Amino acid sequence: MNPPQPREARWPPEPEEVPGSWAEIVGKHGESRARRAHRKVSHGFYLPKHLEVTRQSRAIAAARSHRGGVISGATAARAHRHPWPASGLPEIIVARRSNSHSRHGDLGADDIRLISRNLARPPETVPAGDVKLLIAAPVDTTIDCVAALPDDEAVAFLDGALHTWDIGRDLHQWAHQSRKHGCRRMRDLLPRTDARAESRPESILRYRLNSAGYHGWVPQFPVTAGNVGHFIDLADPYHRIALEFHGAGHWDDPRQRQADAERTNRLRQADWYPIEVTASDLWGNFPRILRSIDEARRTIEEEWAAARIIQQSRWR
Repeated sequence: MNPPQPREARWPPEPEEVPGSWAEIVGKHGESRARRAHRKVSHGFYLPKHLEVTRQSRAIAAARSHRGGVISGATAARAHRHPWPASGLPEIIVARRSNSHSRHGDLGADDIRLISRNLARPPETVPAGDVKLLIAAPVDTTIDCVAALPDDEAVAFLDGALHTWDIGRDLHQWAHQSRKHGCRRMRDLLPRTDARAESRPESILRYRLNSAGYHGWVPQFPVTAGNVGHFIDLADPYHRIALEFHGAGHWDDPRQRQADAERTNRLRQADWYPIEVTASDLWGNFPRILRSIDEARRTIEEEWAAARIIQQSRWR
């Protein structure tokens, strides 16, 4: 027998990727084939044996096993096309209190959580295969995901949500009018968001800079350098410092690396001070970024001081 083939979680799932109840499986395939060709996911729901049991499939099974269960968290974020959900984002099932054994708990795994709360908006009914699933609306998906993430990842998720879903007014209303758990934190985080952000690392970098006392960074700042228009990932317009985040693709692809070098040269010619930031800097050596910024600011301010001295000497 061939081993299970792993599949990347995606939305919408293929019909066979939606766990079915035992009655549904038997009704389709008969009991003998159902036992032979299917494996248990959880709570009486099954998948074909050739499919890997993923977090998404277990989340769907968990939602179906709780009457009225609403899928939130990572799967809901994918369903609504969030541009960059965090890799560690859990699956979340919002269930009626009467259907859950505790207010907060897991469903057999640390990365699937069961919660009970009143939703801010009605859930959406989404067809998946032969069944219909309840998916939390974007505002509720954001509320649940933010509650499950640390502050830097939460701000990054909020940036992506505001960039994609236009739910800023709904979130502000919920944060300021509701007294539910998480409202105060949402009120604290919303002023630190920026819908102009274009990537998760960019958002996390901006949050960490602000937290370290390095303020004034503008995401996707437009500049013209060498008659070519650019958007700087994070710009300090006062000092004309450009932080450019370069992921693995920027280093692995020679053509991309060449394009980056040309872009950096054009920025320098336009009197900007570019600083390349890598993933290892952001997650493993953040002080290196701060030192680079400090060095750039000192250099720029020294150049300004020298220019003032020269200008003053000309006036004499």
